[in-house]
Amino acid sequence: GAGIKQHKIISHLVRHVDIFPTIADICKFPINKKQMDGRSLLPLIHDDNLNEIPAIIETMPVLVKPAGDVIGLRTSNFKYFRSRENPLADVHLFDLINDPKEIKNIAQSNPRIVEEMELILGEERNKNEVKVEEKLNDKRKSLALKTLKEMGYD
Repeated sequence: GAGIKQHKIISHLVRHVDIFPTIADICKFPINKKQMDGRSLLPLIHDDNLNEIPAIIETMPVLVKPAGDVIGLRTSNFKYFRSRENPLADVHLFDLINDPKEIKNIAQSNPRIVEEMELILGEERNKNEVKVEEKLNDKRKSLALKTLKEMGYD
């Protein structure tokens, strides 16, 4: 499109759910923004400011209860996750600026940041309540597991 730079690096945190609204905005395709989980990133492309929205991280507890059933979030600076069932268990916090490979868990030495991330996580979860049923009937669960297996997941 006119006015969009070809090779632009955006260091702002973006989410997968933002891709479609961005493409729709570039193509001037009318969409109902209230029904979208994401938002257009066109302001970032045009060097305008856009408030960061943390990205929620979670496993899929609806289908299987994996050993590492976690929930958390990622911002530009930090990645935080913990046990879904117990907010005090398996707490992980990584400084993505100074430790981009996520080698050193700094949760114990940064309780204030962990508390702040937990508050943000709670707010985001309340805003974005899960839209799917928590309990799948056996037929749907079986079909979902079969599809995942066909895709190479065990």
